[in-house]
Amino acid sequence: MHCHGLRVRACRVATWLRFASQHRVRKLDIEVPSQTRFLFVGPRAGATELEEELELPVWDEVARIRFTLEQRWRLRLRSAGVFVALTDLHISLATMEASELGTLVSSQCPRLTNLYLLVTLSAASNVCIRSDLLRSLQIRVENVHRLQVIAPNLEVLAMSDATEAHVSAPKLNEVTWDGGIAYDPRRHCFADAGRHIRLLDLGSKCVAASLLQRFDKADVLKLNLNLCDRTRTVGYTRFVNETTKLPKCETLRLRVSLGNYYHNLAPSMLHLLRSCNSTRKVSVKVDSGLPMPRVAMLMTLLLTPLKRPKSLSLEAPMKKCSSWSSLPDAMHQA
Repeated sequence: MHCHGLRVRACRVATWLRFASQHRVRKLDIEVPSQTRFLFVGPRAGATELEEELELPVWDEVARIRFTLEQRWRLRLRSAGVFVALTDLHISLATMEASELGTLVSSQCPRLTNLYLLVTLSAASNVCIRSDLLRSLQIRVENVHRLQVIAPNLEVLAMSDATEAHVSAPKLNEVTWDGGIAYDPRRHCFADAGRHIRLLDLGSKCVAASLLQRFDKADVLKLNLNLCDRTRTVGYTRFVNETTKLPKCETLRLRVSLGNYYHNLAPSMLHLLRSCNSTRKVSVKVDSGLPMPRVAMLMTLLLTPLKRPKSLSLEAPMKKCSSWSSLPDAMHQA
């Protein structure tokens, strides 16, 4: 159910939830448009927005719940009852209590395998998530002191803006780390994860040596690099220091933000490619104010002299934010 009106109240959504529970709905999707998207419906001067509460009922048959709500809404959960069939849970833009969030995932959803959380805690607290069957977790919880995840079957983890996190997941195989807080081994820990994973994907503010060196090998390494540095030195120096040692990877995928400042492109690419002796495929996507043919020409001039395996494939977009296509043949003649 997708609501496209300018104002939807929590009490209205509550009636839909009661209807769904009474009729034993198996898949429930509710998307409420955020009022912040509509500039002309903001609160009047001196007015205050009242927090609204929305209670989630429990029923046995539901297998998938996907909510996109209002951040000012407080999602409440009944302490009694178990979602015996629920395998997929998606909660976006809601406020919750830490104890209720922990209970929901750890006790009330015994069959949960996929979890997406983008929520704010009503008060700064610790959160603990325990799940034996959870395989995929995408999480960003604001106002949390320490996040603890204990999931013996977790394979895919996407984490954003985690102030402090301890993850126990021996089967962890894909890690995405994004947001404004980089991995710090003093505050973040993958307790018993292996040293070889399928995917390591780092956001532009999260390319940190401590996380790159946590794993010896990643089949696919994805790095988002922001080279829009007008000083031409500070950002580049930090980038080199953080990427001195990369995990071995079969495929290296780069998304490079240049803006109108392409001066750091050549030394940055040379630094990365010289650190990837075992890499067989490199993909590059460039976001730049420069014309894409000019960027492609720069990449060609830069990479042609490099010695690399014949199986290496180099790609780049030929226009801004487009799909990738092959660079000129000259790039493959090294």
